[in-house]
Amino acid sequence: MASFNKNAGAMCLMLSLGFGLILPQAAVAQEPWRILEGHKGPVLSVALSPDSKRLASAGKDGTVRLWDTEKGKQLFILDKGLGWPSLLDFLQSGKVLLVKAASEETKGDGFDLLWWDLEKRKLLRRHKFANYNFVALAPNGTTLALGLEKSNIVKILDAKTGKERMRLRGEYDPFQAKFSADGRLLAVVGYTAPLPQERPYPSGTVIIKRLRVWDLRTGKSIDDFTLWLESDFAFSPDGKTLTLSDARDEFGICILRRDLTGQRGPQRLPNWQWTVASLAFTPDGKKLIVACGGALRVLDATTGVRVKWILLFGSPDVNSPVFAISQDGKLIAAPDAWKDKINLWRLEDVPPKAK
Repeated sequence: MASFNKNAGAMCLMLSLGFGLILPQAAVAQEPWRILEGHKGPVLSVALSPDSKRLASAGKDGTVRLWDTEKGKQLFILDKGLGWPSLLDFLQSGKVLLVKAASEETKGDGFDLLWWDLEKRKLLRRHKFANYNFVALAPNGTTLALGLEKSNIVKILDAKTGKERMRLRGEYDPFQAKFSADGRLLAVVGYTAPLPQERPYPSGTVIIKRLRVWDLRTGKSIDDFTLWLESDFAFSPDGKTLTLSDARDEFGICILRRDLTGQRGPQRLPNWQWTVASLAFTPDGKKLIVACGGALRVLDATTGVRVKWILLFGSPDVNSPVFAISQDGKLIAAPDAWKDKINLWRLEDVPPKAK
């Protein structure tokens, strides 16, 4: 990493973001606080423990690794029957890790969920799920949502036991979902009609995606709207608004804030008109982390003005970068796919935006 930064000026490295936006040379030199090395291939997902002292990473090498973030050292490896694993999060105050893994028995049609006891380093529970498009975990670690493929059903499960709590019937082939911070609300994306079985789709086929917000206390929908692009979205920490990237009328690509209390219409977040891969709020709700073109930008959540940025140096899929934010909002972790490493940044150490 040091040699990369040293040569950055000579190389005049530039990275295109979205619609031709270029990172100036001053932004390229940002160095991580810690660099974690050990995976033998791209890192697919990362998660930080509640106290931020440990990080879990899942890699294309079929391993899940636990790290000491303060010392920058690997603690141990989980590598039994994981296939291509991805992480959901830490449970029970960091004592248990929930992992999603490709199921060998379903041969790609579905996945397994594994509950790992990190203190005893043993598998507590393994559930097999066939014919599901997604699994999402509530930030408070109590609830799971699973989208059933070729249907309009989303199942809500107890994250500790795996038992079903309720079923939601909304859009077809639900493929993306996120919970609010308190686990009360769930946003799900699916299609307004069943997808044609024929491939390629017959001429004249119109495919419309719709996002629906559910209140899990009542099992009822409280809002829904059409999406025009592949979008990402994030609940504000207080659960009152949903912020999403999409295309809207004359604005082109933008970030919108949707009021879930019904008091206001959608608001466009100023100062943004570029493709967004993923979004997340800092826990205090004051900053919005936007992944775009392989780099993270830190925006003022109210004004949309960029206050800082962090260069990822690549990710397993630059169009869908993965990152994790600590519960205190001070630490950010993201993969560096070019070198099969994980970068850690302390947000307070990241310099303001380049002028």
